[in-house]
Amino acid sequence: MMERGVDLKVLKDGFDVVAFLEDRGIRYWTDGDNVGDGWVGMKCLFCGDHFNHMGVRLDGAGFHCWLCGTSGDVVSLIRAVDGSGFSGAKDTLGAFRKIPISICAGDKGKGRSRNNNKVLPDTFLPLAGRNLPQQVASWLGSRRFTRVVCDDYGLGWVPYGNWGPRLVAPVVMGGRVVSFQAIDVTGKAKVKYKDCPKDRALIPNKDCLYGVDQVGDSVILVEGLLDKWRMGKDAVALFGKKITPRQFALLREMRNKRIRILLDADAEKEARALALDMKFLANDVELLLLDSGDPADLDDNTVRDILTS
Repeated sequence: MMERGVDLKVLKDGFDVVAFLEDRGIRYWTDGDNVGDGWVGMKCLFCGDHFNHMGVRLDGAGFHCWLCGTSGDVVSLIRAVDGSGFSGAKDTLGAFRKIPISICAGDKGKGRSRNNNKVLPDTFLPLAGRNLPQQVASWLGSRRFTRVVCDDYGLGWVPYGNWGPRLVAPVVMGGRVVSFQAIDVTGKAKVKYKDCPKDRALIPNKDCLYGVDQVGDSVILVEGLLDKWRMGKDAVALFGKKITPRQFALLREMRNKRIRILLDADAEKEARALALDMKFLANDVELLLLDSGDPADLDDNTVRDILTS
């Protein structure tokens, strides 16, 4: 459900029209006849249109059919597509937002302030510039990482409580902590990776691209945090083998970059499917397949070869 106190105009302004249409399987046009700048075209939902006479504003301002004259706001569009009521349409507006609602609204809503300290566990201890706890140092060493990753990615330590003992990696989008993932360093936990709860996160992990703020002219898509740390600044982690509509929408902003796909060896099927999807998005897409293991297992020479190829 959407947060209370969020202005409807804020929701409309932040609505990702393209991500919504793609998620609903609706064909759309970004150029050609009847499609102007700042619009996408689609078949009208209200008349016998056989082409793209309905234009939808990319800024969320609304839609208009040049054939039958029907027009309305994006709430009306969502209700027509989904057959939902106003409340359901408002939830959909928030689910397909371009940027976090709390950031859009300037955190003016009632309730607890959602700053970094409220997103991260209450007992989170930053590790940058500090001596590492022995458990963390041993765990990093066993995976051939140095303490540099703590500085580069703002890692922290939770020694006890519901989130401890775990290494915690903040998820940063747009320069702000929006979520986190907690990693077991003891080898004893039943759940190795624990995601930030939805009621605490500004954006769920599966709607984020971990490390996206760091990328340059190219992007390497990997599965997990350790893969990202191994491959460096141009890698972004999907938090799994499959991509969500929100992640796809974020990658659309990088369609002019070189995109390489490097998933775990046991995810070849998913990697090939992802490569096919990406080829509809970007001109320069390359699929990299591993014989075994995952990117986090690669040695320095192999990583260097990939990054310089």
